[in-house]
Amino acid sequence: MDTNSEAATGALEKASKRDPRTAQFGYFAYDDNSLASVGLFFWFESPRDLLHAIVHLEPFLYDEEPDLARRLDAVIGDPSNHDLKPELLQRVNEAATGDFQVAWWGTFSGLRSEESDWVRELRERFRDALEGGEHEDPSSAAIGDDEVDNFIDFLSEYGM
Repeated sequence: MDTNSEAATGALEKASKRDPRTAQFGYFAYDDNSLASVGLFFWFESPRDLLHAIVHLEPFLYDEEPDLARRLDAVIGDPSNHDLKPELLQRVNEAATGDFQVAWWGTFSGLRSEESDWVRELRERFRDALEGGEHEDPSSAAIGDDEVDNFIDFLSEYGM
């Protein structure tokens, strides 16, 4: 592993351990080139920092040549010029196909309450894990304040 890959791995490892209550902007990425589809959540203090990580850190995990970084840079450009819109997510995933995919991005509060299929399924998996996998129909309702600590613990291990 070269120095750039080690630095990227270290920076993303740090991002995966941040508390999403304070580093509220996150994404869940997984390996698109693996049968196991291993993934992780990463947390940042701003959308700009999140997009910067996708362009300048993620490629070092997947691509020995700078091609992936160039493709992502062509899509995102200056990270401070973008919000975390679904259209941009689709273009990022098109550019990263075969290397990695971003299944979700947004805010921690959005992850707790938004209604997309992926997020609702994640909340169902969280509640099923709390029940020890015994719940026949786990709830996909918003995460309550009393569930936040357990939800953060669940997110820190989800996809591994």
